[in-house]
Amino acid sequence: MRDRLYIDDTRSRIRQGHPWVYDNQVLRFEGRPQAGGIVQVFDVKRGPLGQAYFNPKSKIRARMITKDLDEPIDAAFFKRKIEAAWSYRRRMGNTESCRVVFGEADGLPGLVVDKFNDVIAIQTLSLGMDRWKKELVEALRAVTGVEKFYERNDVPIREKEGLRQLKGFLSEPFDTNLTIEENGLKLAVDVAEGQKTGHFLDQRLNH
Repeated sequence: MRDRLYIDDTRSRIRQGHPWVYDNQVLRFEGRPQAGGIVQVFDVKRGPLGQAYFNPKSKIRARMITKDLDEPIDAAFFKRKIEAAWSYRRRMGNTESCRVVFGEADGLPGLVVDKFNDVIAIQTLSLGMDRWKKELVEALRAVTGVEKFYERNDVPIREKEGLRQLKGFLSEPFDTNLTIEENGLKLAVDVAEGQKTGHFLDQRLNH
């Protein structure tokens, strides 16, 4: 039997699309859920909700990734999700420097991916997502064609997931000082030392 998590989905919050299951919602388990592993999630009153990452050390006990109870969670799953996110970004235009993956909004909880010209900076902010880091880089390389990757996991929120802070190259080393164009302006970005991933690409319209 697959590992299962039974929760009290107050006011159908999870059923309506919220991706986080908090520790005080959990009523019982079936099986032996592994930290960072996949569990099937059920509402004790209304049945199946989908699959999620499980983390016994986090206040966010589970993060929903699909409503399909039986969808395989593997490298192909992540590639399909990234392809969908990148396709949407391309339709929106301005993909030279842009946020490729917006975490929960793209169905990939705890994942932030920013593209700066021919460089990608990645953050894996949940235990479940961090376990797939190698496969995520491979999928991003295949989908976007980018070959240069830098990890910006030097953020305190990872410690709440039982993860250590770290940063560094996920590819061959390269010059992390870049110049990007945004709204007709040339901006200096350092993906190794700048705030977050080096620049707030998700705030381009506000800038």
